[in-house]
Amino acid sequence: MNLSIGLHSAGADGVADILTHSDRDLYRQKNSREEVSLEKLDAHLEDPELAIFSVAGKLLPPFITGIVMAGIMVAIMPTADSIILQTGTIASRDIYQRFFNKKADDKQMVMLSRMLVLVMGVIGYIIALVQPPGVFAIVVFTTSVLGSAFLPVYVCAVWWKKANTPGAIASMIGGAAIAFLWKVAGIGEATAIHPMFAGLIASIVLMIVVSLTT
Repeated sequence: MNLSIGLHSAGADGVADILTHSDRDLYRQKNSREEVSLEKLDAHLEDPELAIFSVAGKLLPPFITGIVMAGIMVAIMPTADSIILQTGTIASRDIYQRFFNKKADDKQMVMLSRMLVLVMGVIGYIIALVQPPGVFAIVVFTTSVLGSAFLPVYVCAVWWKKANTPGAIASMIGGAAIAFLWKVAGIGEATAIHPMFAGLIASIVLMIVVSLTT
């Protein structure tokens, strides 16, 4: 009753103002509830890698949440199994066969590769259980080292005719070493320069200098 009298006495402009203020109040209340929900979610989130799953579970219907989780797993699994298989193959063929047992046959190589894949899978699983954020940190670290080692070599092998084998070897070893030391020594935190960027610069310089001088 009081609201009707107030609206009638306020006129058209007054009604518009009253409704506008009411809408603003509702908007503020809605935003404040969402902010509180997100703050609670962030406060209780022990594993940062589960942020997407937690947000999806809080804000989306169960069916859509399942689709989101399935899509994320579809993106993760091919990358994970490719890295594990590649590491097992490289360790068995490029390290074991080349330096320890040059007469190893295919059966021995396959068996060793399978054992390495199993061991690395178990290690990754244990790390994910004991220290969940460690998996993401390891992925970023290894990507920085491998990118610093191989990216300049691949580019120069295709586009630079003066690139040679000594330059490629120096580039891979130097770039990977700089990226590794940059991270381990904490230089990245002190200089605000990412380890991969530092490794790429060192790798490029070594590729050019060593290729031109040999």
